[in-house]
Amino acid sequence: MPIWCRMCREPVVEGSLFCARHRAQAALFSKSFGRDAMPEATAAAAAPDAEPTAPRRPSANVVSELVQNVFAQIATPPAADAPLIRWPQISIYYLQDQLYGRPYYCVVPQAARTASGARLDLQAPAVQQAMRDDGMLMKDFVQRFGEYEAELKRRHIQTLDLHFLTYTGLVAINLHRAAQKDLNLATYRVTGDALEPVPLADVRPLMQHQRW
Repeated sequence: MPIWCRMCREPVVEGSLFCARHRAQAALFSKSFGRDAMPEATAAAAAPDAEPTAPRRPSANVVSELVQNVFAQIATPPAADAPLIRWPQISIYYLQDQLYGRPYYCVVPQAARTASGARLDLQAPAVQQAMRDDGMLMKDFVQRFGEYEAELKRRHIQTLDLHFLTYTGLVAINLHRAAQKDLNLATYRVTGDALEPVPLADVRPLMQHQRW
């Protein structure tokens, strides 16, 4: 059964969520953000000649390591002349029982680009601590993965996302379902040296969008 690109109705490139055209566009988009195109990270890859076995559920450590590997890529400051009009996100997803992780960049709404207010620094101690194995954000993300893993496996064009809304000082965990608005599972506000859970409704005006 073919797997369709999450942006159109063309078949995806093997090991990706996109067709060849949208994969190339994503690579150019990442490069324009100030670094070379980033490959997908994978977890629990089978050796080429390995006998096929029933897929095993990744441990919490495997999921955490996968997310941390992608976080290390997006936490690297972009080139000095890169236009800071996008926020980074980490998406993890299944394709044919293989777990992948990949960074993406979402366009900041025009009205929010000049808004004053808190900004999110991915190098901030609060964020770095939260992304460790025992950190609040990582533990929450791994727990959400466990809750939705069966659904992620069942519907391939679907991702569990960790959004770092750098222009608002917020972090969000979302489930992206095909052809639907994102389902927000948790939202955090960075305050000083800690992350504070907040209701999405309380901070939605900061985002100035209705994507989720």
